[in-house]
Amino acid sequence: MKILKSKLLLTLLLLAIVQVAFAQPWKQKKFNGKKRDVGYLAIGGSLGFTNYFGEMNPWTQYASTEIRSTRYSLGFNVLRKISPRVHIRAGITWARITGDDNVAASPSSERHRYRYMRNTHFRNDIFELSITGTWDLKRSSGLFYKRAANTPYLMAGIAGFYHNPMARTPEEYGNRWAYLRPLRTEGQGLVRTEDSPGGAKGSSYGKMYSNFQIAIPIGAGIRFKLNDKTDLAFEIGYRITFTDYLDDVSSNYANPKDLPSDLSRDMANRTLEEKAANTGKSREAELLRLTTEVNPIVSDSMGNPTITGFGNDGDKRGDSRTKDVYWITAFHLTRIINVDLRCPKFK
Repeated sequence: MKILKSKLLLTLLLLAIVQVAFAQPWKQKKFNGKKRDVGYLAIGGSLGFTNYFGEMNPWTQYASTEIRSTRYSLGFNVLRKISPRVHIRAGITWARITGDDNVAASPSSERHRYRYMRNTHFRNDIFELSITGTWDLKRSSGLFYKRAANTPYLMAGIAGFYHNPMARTPEEYGNRWAYLRPLRTEGQGLVRTEDSPGGAKGSSYGKMYSNFQIAIPIGAGIRFKLNDKTDLAFEIGYRITFTDYLDDVSSNYANPKDLPSDLSRDMANRTLEEKAANTGKSREAELLRLTTEVNPIVSDSMGNPTITGFGNDGDKRGDSRTKDVYWITAFHLTRIINVDLRCPKFK
């Protein structure tokens, strides 16, 4: 019910913004008896590349993002010019993000090897509805076809998005893609059945995370005039989110006894898998070295083997102090379809 209410409120908010920005009739205005600026309505599409920063690609690891985890995005946009510098844009975007400890973490690096031992991965399809405003660094006055040949701009707005992270199961489960949220891999929505270093019996592991989230898009781009009615823009957009579960990894391991199924336990703690489920690469030699030289194999609360520091309630799995973020770097092609929208010139 709470998820349904959040979804409804977010939808109503975005629809209200769309109504104000796009449905309100714009009246032709004159100053000193002369028509000044001409606004316009445009539609277009976008094609881009996506990256993410989170537990499987932390900010502290690279100056730039993990190129091997770059994926794609597609979008549709409606844009309205409302002043010589300002455009309002409504957009629908699909974006895929992904991450993998076996790709981003080197087992030979002291800084990376604990993430390599953790051995998590994910992919997440994000469906985003956004309202953004762009502010042109160059003023573009007059009729639409007299706009500048190239215009750098800044972008900011609000977005709502749906997400549902997935990962491949171990080979004994068919190596298939499975949704992670229902597995409660960190005990989300569950209570402890016994005392442990992670918390007292009867205490909660925390709330389930929602599939529906809010983001703040900010970024910059440059728009090129291809002809009188067509523009091509290159834009880099950074999404500030308020969730740490885009990758389904955030805080600590749960007591395996409290997890709802064998699949849930095996997806939560993947440290001793000898083959990386997502890439198919063997981990056997590195696991042997790491469990011999760094962290030995011990038993978890159910008597199953695990690596020291992984798999028991209170063992660190992620870092909840920082939220996950994603980037969309895209080319936007727009076509002006209505040039009868007149706006006043602002000084």
